[in-house]
Amino acid sequence: MHPPPGRRRRLTAAAAAGAAAALLTAPAAGAATVASEPTGGPDRASFAVVDGSDSRSLPAAANAYDYDGDRLQDLYTVRKSDGALLFHAGNGDGTFAAAVAKGTGWGGFDVVMAGDLTGDGVPDLLGRDARTGTLFTYPGNGSGGLGARISAGTGWNALGAFTSGGDFDDDGDLDLYAVRRPGDVLRFYPGNGDGTFAAPWGVDLNQVPDQVWDEAAALGTIGSVTGEGGPDLLLYTSDGGLHLLRTESSTILDYEHSVSREPQDRQRFRQITSVGDQTSDGAADLVATDSRTGELVMFASDPVYGFTIEPVAGGAGEAGSYRLPATDLDRTYDYDLTGTADIMARRTGGTDMAFYPGTGTGFGPSAPLNIYFGWEDLIESAGDIDGDGYADLLARSTGTGELKVLPGIGSPGYLELQSPVVQVGTGWHRMSAIVSGHDHDGDGAIDIVAREASTGVLWLYPGDGDGTVGTRVKIGTGWNGMREITAAGDLDHDGHADVLAVRNSDECLYLYRGNGDGTLRSAVRVGCGWAGLDALTATGDFGNDGHGDLLARRTSDGGLFLYRGDGTGGFTAAVPVGTGWNAMDLIV
Repeated sequence: MHPPPGRRRRLTAAAAAGAAAALLTAPAAGAATVASEPTGGPDRASFAVVDGSDSRSLPAAANAYDYDGDRLQDLYTVRKSDGALLFHAGNGDGTFAAAVAKGTGWGGFDVVMAGDLTGDGVPDLLGRDARTGTLFTYPGNGSGGLGARISAGTGWNALGAFTSGGDFDDDGDLDLYAVRRPGDVLRFYPGNGDGTFAAPWGVDLNQVPDQVWDEAAALGTIGSVTGEGGPDLLLYTSDGGLHLLRTESSTILDYEHSVSREPQDRQRFRQITSVGDQTSDGAADLVATDSRTGELVMFASDPVYGFTIEPVAGGAGEAGSYRLPATDLDRTYDYDLTGTADIMARRTGGTDMAFYPGTGTGFGPSAPLNIYFGWEDLIESAGDIDGDGYADLLARSTGTGELKVLPGIGSPGYLELQSPVVQVGTGWHRMSAIVSGHDHDGDGAIDIVAREASTGVLWLYPGDGDGTVGTRVKIGTGWNGMREITAAGDLDHDGHADVLAVRNSDECLYLYRGNGDGTLRSAVRVGCGWAGLDALTATGDFGNDGHGDLLARRTSDGGLFLYRGDGTGGFTAAVPVGTGWNAMDLIV
């Protein structure tokens, strides 16, 4: 039985201190501040708040994230190259001062600006250790730094989007909402006022569409939507939608209205997070990373349109080299935008790819959807290599060696005639292995790793963020002695993308940890006995436990097995997920 809801009241700035945060997951395109205008889109875009047939403004409380005591709202980020925690002091006009390093070793942590969880009047930081699933509160010290951390419990890798910073049950302590996986169910965690949280309660979601939770990518606290009571929630979905949820009480949410934007590329904005009143106009703002340009943009509250989108000027470095205090939902293998990893496979001698939707434990009960591709001799998962927010595929043409990007459209309908194909280059028939889907050099863009057949040299082709690549860089030699080369993502939660391969001489699986600059460390043996397995396929977090997983096919009978990642670069015992896969010549 749930405690009775607290009475509704107007949200004050003090009560909403730091009332905005976002979710977490694996690191990806991060943030900082940039001065130039975004390219490839409009200079200024507007969000219109839609409630039935009427457009109206989006009221929002001025949520405080003043970590250094100057009454201006600040920002934390994590630098991807070395895992440094960076503090960006707000200037009060929507820009930030140059970043100041506040600590190291944050590459394996998801961070959230959480408001004053400890009751000392200074906003705090939440950090989730992605390897262990432990949640920590880091008390702010009032000068932009952090004190000794407080453990807030374990098992938090099972959570997707979450937010803190609002006193939703009216008891004087800031609380936390979280989307629990699998099942995408919202839960409310009452704050204890000491940096920890009590056991969760269920939430009554009045008129909230089910698909909103299936596609939940980010959750933030923005203050009262109506100007009375609050605070309320802003939900960002994987299709680029913004949805406002009005809190009737800590356990009752009403679907207030959705927010839409033209043109139809709003899904390209990643790591959306609330950052308080950055523009000093009394209303809360949002920041996000543009996945195509890597720039930091601000969703500034606007009295007419709800939000307007403009680039953030000033600050340090390219935004793509940083992670915002927000979850960048991993869509590398999620082709249908349902929040779970999927796979595709081609039957030997055929031209159709069969789409198998993932469920978190296996594949959906319906028959696989066949998608016509034409004849290609290689098809590989590519993540969001063209920066439009959708998972893409790489395809190499038979004979010509032409490599191209088949852009995703947010559904398994990959048809070349429906989406413009991006030409990567020619001559790729000289490569005996081509893998992609991850950012290896820490610039926020997806790269390609390929082995040259004649020399055994491993090359990194740095992505430009639009599907094309720059000048290649040699990152390894002797790779003709390896098979099943796989771009596996960040398996050990150090913030850098890794590579897996099986060595022919001993049939053992080896992990090559990434350094974050495109290079790889020396091989570490993960396990042996892989002689009877092939078609190794990275799946990201297939099992929804916060760790990257791997699929492999047994050659003797075509059995397909899932190897769950353990968070350290290793895998647990194999779990069967299918039979008859010997009929396939491509599994991606």
